[in-house]
Amino acid sequence: MAGDTLYLIIIIVNYFVQYPPAAQVRISEVNETLVNWKTLVHVVESHRVKHVQLHGSSKSFCHFEFGDSQGIMVSAVVYDDDISHVDGLLLPFKKYYVSAVEICEIPETTPPGLYRFYWVINSKTVVEEVAEEVGPVLSFYFHLRSFESLHFVADTDEFINVMGLIVHAFLPRDVYMDGTMRHGRDYVIVDHSPFDFVGGF
Repeated sequence: MAGDTLYLIIIIVNYFVQYPPAAQVRISEVNETLVNWKTLVHVVESHRVKHVQLHGSSKSFCHFEFGDSQGIMVSAVVYDDDISHVDGLLLPFKKYYVSAVEICEIPETTPPGLYRFYWVINSKTVVEEVAEEVGPVLSFYFHLRSFESLHFVADTDEFINVMGLIVHAFLPRDVYMDGTMRHGRDYVIVDHSPFDFVGGF
């Protein structure tokens, strides 16, 4: 119509999608199929940033070891530009809620009872420090091996931790070790597995 002004009104409607809160799980429950989760971790080890040459280019990475109240351990790594995403976070002996990491399966054969994944931290990873009234505590974690998995470290110089019940202690004796005389004693130790373990010092 002549002389009339046509107004075009554009209405923008914002849709807000509300996601359910992340379920809090333990490290042992985290796998590549789990979604919308978070877990409380205790930083056991936090290493310095390292630089390596790979196919003619430099690559940076930082390695962490996390544990939880169950004593389960998981290794985590962050690469290159994503390192700044956790700058000032993931400090030793502190606790954090961690979510949205990339879950990768360890390619090597994992001994029974050990967590078979490692985590890759990236820019999408959420890290929230847990404020505690008490000061930081020393690491609570001991990597305990069951007697069923001792064959993984047989004939190696690796130090291991075991937990069991001493059922017999032999008489003390003197033995030569590394060219020196030492006073030692052998023990028979059992755990929940059907194997006995004889150790001494």
